[in-house]
Amino acid sequence: GGIITSLGYGYYGSAVRINVVCEGYEQICRRRVVSGFSSSKTTAGGIASDLYSYALADEGITRAADSFDSGVSVSGYSSEPSRLCDLLDDIAATSGMKWWITPSMVVYMRSEINVGESGFYINANTTSDKVRNLTLSKTLSGYRNSHTAVGNNVWTTARTPSEESRMAALFGTGKYGGITVNKRLENAVACGIAASSVLGAHNTEPGTLRFDTARGGAVLYSRVWFRDVGENLYLPYVVKEIKSCN
Repeated sequence: GGIITSLGYGYYGSAVRINVVCEGYEQICRRRVVSGFSSSKTTAGGIASDLYSYALADEGITRAADSFDSGVSVSGYSSEPSRLCDLLDDIAATSGMKWWITPSMVVYMRSEINVGESGFYINANTTSDKVRNLTLSKTLSGYRNSHTAVGNNVWTTARTPSEESRMAALFGTGKYGGITVNKRLENAVACGIAASSVLGAHNTEPGTLRFDTARGGAVLYSRVWFRDVGENLYLPYVVKEIKSCN
């Protein structure tokens, strides 16, 4: 499921071609402005649960028993008028969590995305009529092997020494650091959880796998496996974008 956000009409003699652009239900959160939200809960997940009751439930969004991870301890929460997506981003950022809304309109805010298998096992060394225009790109943008979370007069740094050593073998000290500043983090434990969570999501070089296929089966947040024997690669990728065309 999703929301149609754009319609385009092309006229070719007696024929009409309609181009439809759809977005996921996260689009609701980008257009909804929330005023006067506050929560006395003391964890990020508890605050997210209150925000769900305050603003998401009446949009037809539902929740599951495991929709919200607890996250770090937070000393209460209040906000100025803000877009709903910005509030969700802010709450999730305290613990390095991610939020999303499924095609069946269930909201989640968790440390890890629930990922299933797509059934796609792509071998770059074997030609197949099911997969065409296969490309793989990698970048250091967003990569880090240490991350510092700065809270309310306290901070903690999480590191992956093995990654620092691996990168140092390529150039210089090999240190790639990131930083998050969130004054709602009240103690070193909360900062440590936040730093470790963010680091865990960014301590490998981000890669993008793209391909065309006439085969169905892949859905958002499903896993695609990619193998390249020549480069000694066997890696999982998560589907984050699907485009369809006639």
